[in-house]
Parts: sequence; C-alpha cells; structure tokens
Amino acid sequence: MLFWLPVACAPVNTPTPAPSAVPAPEPETAPESTNVPGPSSTPVPTPTVIPPSLEKEEYQRVYPETIRGFWMPSLANYPTDGKQALSVDEPETIKEFHANLVAFASHLSYDHEGKIYLSRFEKQLPLVRSLIKEYHQNNISVFLTIEVLGSEMGKFGPGSIPESIPRNDEFISQYDMCLEKVVALAEEEKVEYFAPMNEPDYKLGNEIADVWSRRMLQIVQKGFTGRIVYKGALSQSIKRGQKLDFSGYSYVGLTSAPFNGELEEYRPSLSERLQTLIEWSREDNFELMITEFGVSGLERITPEEKQAEALAIVFEEGRKNGIKTYIVSDLPEEYRTKIKGTALEQTVKENFLWLEQNERKGDRRE
Repeated sequence: MLFWLPVACAPVNTPTPAPSAVPAPEPETAPESTNVPGPSSTPVPTPTVIPPSLEKEEYQRVYPETIRGFWMPSLANYPTDGKQALSVDEPETIKEFHANLVAFASHLSYDHEGKIYLSRFEKQLPLVRSLIKEYHQNNISVFLTIEVLGSEMGKFGPGSIPESIPRNDEFISQYDMCLEKVVALAEEEKVEYFAPMNEPDYKLGNEIADVWSRRMLQIVQKGFTGRIVYKGALSQSIKRGQKLDFSGYSYVGLTSAPFNGELEEYRPSLSERLQTLIEWSREDNFELMITEFGVSGLERITPEEKQAEALAIVFEEGRKNGIKTYIVSDLPEEYRTKIKGTALEQTVKENFLWLEQNERKGDRRE
C-alpha cells in the first residue's frame, strides 16, 4: 500500500495517440459552453412557492465511462480541522486535471487492545458528509471507503492489524456497527462507489481478509445501492498465487507503486499483476480498477521526473489491458511530493485528457 500518516456507440473520431512516458506539451482544451437558457417569455400570473427541499433536483449517481480520479485518504482526517494540505482537493483543480472522481476515507481508529475510538469516529461523519455534498454539487463522483488506523506511540497510521484484533468479538461488533453507519451515510448521499475497508488483504492477511470480506459485503449489500468495490493492495496474494473470493463485488481495485524504486522491474511486475487479476475477474465476474497508484516511500530521494515516469507506466500498462479506472494517490504535502506544480502534474493531466477524449460512450446516471 502507499503509506501515509495522522468510471453505446463507436467513437466518431479516430482516437488520438496515447501519451508516452516522456511528457509532451499540454493539449489545449475547448472552452466551456456559455449557452445558458434565458428566462421564459411566458408570464406567470401567480408565483409558486417551492419548498426548500425541492428547490434543487435530487442528485443522481454518475458512473463515469472512464474513471479519472484522485485518492486522498487523509481528506477527512479527524481531529484535524477540515482539509489537509493536499494539492488537488479543490473541485476547480480536480476539473482542471480532467478528473471526474474523488476517493477518500472515513477513519476508524483503534488502540493496542483493539478497542475502537467510537467518539472520534462519530465526530468525523459530518465532515465526511459535507465533503460528499461539495463534490456532488460540482458534478464530481465520489468513492468512499473506511481506513483503519492503529495507534503506535501516540500516533495513528495505516498498517497491518495485529492478528488477534480482527478475531476479537468486540472489535468485530464495533467495526460492523461503524460500517453500517458509513453505509447509511453513503446511501443517503448517493455515493457512487463504496469499499467496506481499504486494503483488507494487506491489513488482515489473506485468510482473515477472505472471512471479513464476505461478512462486510453482506452488510454493504443490505444498505447500499451503488457500486461495491474490493479496494485491495493485491500484491502478496498474487506473488503467492493465493486467489481471494471476490464474488459479489462489482469491482476489484489494486494498489500499484514501485516500492523498491526500480522502474525497470516495475513495468513487467505490474503487467504480470494485471494479467493475473484479469484472469481472476473472469472467474468472479468483476471489473478491474487501479484504485491507488504513485510512488511509495521513496519520494524524497526519487527525482520528480522519475516519479512522473512511474505514473506514466501505470497509464500505459493499464491501457494495454483495457483498464478504465485510474485513481492517482494525492497525499499531504509534508509526506509526499505533491501533484500540482510538479513534473507529476503534466503526466496526470495528459493521460486524464487522453482518457476523456477517447471515451466510447457517455457517463451512466442512476
């Protein structure tokens, strides 16, 4: 995983060539339409008072044909006061990148005994709701999950969960209760995509993750009518040839990063992982997503240009394998190289624009 801390007709035009790993000049975009309908010329003799609840049309879920998004796990990190120092969290910036989705997490923290801090969890939910509303009001789809944070030396962070904790009945009961609340919120706000835990295979290990993923799926299916995602790391399971049970999930996502910093090994390794997951998708009937990618742990010693090349490799290998979802990791600036204002910006913009221009059909609304 990427460590951090505290998506019916053939195209009319011939598709443009895919961008290469070497950044090219940023393409020009067409100006936004200014064709706004004017007021009706028919006089209205008696004004109609519209109740506030009906002033705006009810939001409909938007499922992009190709998902171009950003993964911002710390966006709603309670108890920090609101948004952290992210480079692409503002709706205007997201649209500037030709992106159409934001992925973030509701945080669930636990102590060394496995007791969940329920008050901390509850206090974060209003911010989660307000963020969903803000992005939906700007026609940006939302992918929500739960990030589990363990406590170590007074600090919270993601990581593998000690084996005894997910077997603890109290922890299971509390997690399921919290999951039900986030599912209810996601359904009320018509979140498009929902994953019951971020990277359960990494946090729990394959054996426990398989048990947990079945139970969590049942909870989500009872209260959520959007698309359900298994947002996994899916590194060790592939290396060991241990297939997990993804049946019932509409999508399965993987995390991708050159953990050793060697790009020569990165491309064939990623290609192999994609091929394995595509084979598994035929067995369990899911669509494959790349739900998190960037450079992990080596940003401070890896030049921006090499980081941009790592991103380009994911876009290139993804296109070769027909992947329609690309969610780039954007973490707090003090821990990661930001995307906006660096060499990474041009690579992401070019590839998102290419995906946008080569969509085969329009977005789906439900």
